[in-house]
Amino acid sequence: KHLIHNQNKIIIGGSGSGKTFFTNHLLRQYAESGNCHIVLLDVGRSYELLTIYLNERLKDQGGAMMVEFTTENPISFNPFILEGELDIERKQTILSVIYTLYKENLSEMEKDVIAHSVTEYFATYSAERSFNDFYEFSQSYIPELIKEKSVQFNSNEFFFILGKYYRGGEYDYLLNKEMDTDVFFHCPFIVFELDNIKDHATIFPVATLIIIDIFMQKMRRLKGVRKVNCIEEAWKAIATPQMAAYIKYFYKTIRKHFGEAMVVTQEVDDVISSPVIRDAIIN
Repeated sequence: KHLIHNQNKIIIGGSGSGKTFFTNHLLRQYAESGNCHIVLLDVGRSYELLTIYLNERLKDQGGAMMVEFTTENPISFNPFILEGELDIERKQTILSVIYTLYKENLSEMEKDVIAHSVTEYFATYSAERSFNDFYEFSQSYIPELIKEKSVQFNSNEFFFILGKYYRGGEYDYLLNKEMDTDVFFHCPFIVFELDNIKDHATIFPVATLIIIDIFMQKMRRLKGVRKVNCIEEAWKAIATPQMAAYIKYFYKTIRKHFGEAMVVTQEVDDVISSPVIRDAIIN
C-alpha cells in the first residue's frame, strides 16, 4: 500500500536467540511472494537448506543458488567494465575497491588524488578496461598530477601496495577478469557463502564489495520488483572505514529503487562502534 517507504531492517540477537531462524522464515516469505529478488551474504552456511528448498520451489522463476568462495576457486571481478557511462554508483564501487586495497584511514587528499585518476582514466581510455590498464595509466598520471597541484601523495607506496593486483602479482586474477553476472541477475535467490575467506584480509572485503555491486546492478535494472540485500554477521564486512562509507551510501540509495537492506548481527556494538555505519543503519 506504499505506507512505508523505507523498509531497511536491522536484526540483533545473541547466539542462540533465534535471529537466523527468524531471518530464514522472513526471506522464505519474501522469496515465495513471487515478486522479490534476494541477495544474501552469509558466513556459516545458515541458509543452505533454505537455498535447496527454494531452488525447487522457484524453479520456474530461475531457482535459487549458493555461491561459495574458496581459495581454490577464487573470485574474479573487473569493476572497470561498464554498460554505458560512468555513473556515480559505479565510480563509488571502483573507488571503494581501490581504497580498501590500499590502506585504512585515507586522508581526503589521498582520496581526491585517486578519484581524479579514476575519472581521468575513464575520460581518456575507451578500450577494454581492466585494473591492469588503470594501474599503468595511473603510473604516469598520478605523479604528474601531484607535481602539477603540489599536493602530498605517496605514489611509491600506492603503486607498491597495489602492485599485488597488477599483472604478475599475487592477486592479479582478482580485478582483471569479467564475472558472468547474467546468471546472478536472473536468479531470484542467491546466497554468497563467505565462510572460507572470512579471515582473509585482502579477499574478504573485496568479495563483499563485489557482491554488493552485483546487488546494485539488480537494484537499478529490475523495475517494479522488490530487491532485498541481507548481510549476516555484518561487522566483518563493515570493519574498515572504506567499507563503512560504501555501506552508508548503499543504505541511502537502496530505498529509492524499491529495495531494502537488512543487517543481521549479534551485538549492538557491531553497528554503533562505527560512526559512519551508526548514522547510516540506526538513523
